[in-house]
Amino acid sequence: MRRPARPGEIVLFDRSWYNRAGVERVMNFVTDEDCERLITMVPVVVREMIVNNGIILRKYFLDVSQDE
Repeated sequence: MRRPARPGEIVLFDRSWYNRAGVERVMNFVTDEDCERLITMVPVVVREMIVNNGIILRKYFLDVSQDE
């Protein structure tokens, strides 16, 4: 288990926890109900457990082409 972030600390996460709504859905690894539940829960978790606890959240989206 990772310890909580400290003031001034920068923590990076990859987007793999969104896979259920994207890749896993396309590959038929999860049901439509699972995807809907995730899409409904993610904004609540981000707001209630991250932002409302004083953490400044920045999301950066990178697009890597096939050539790269």
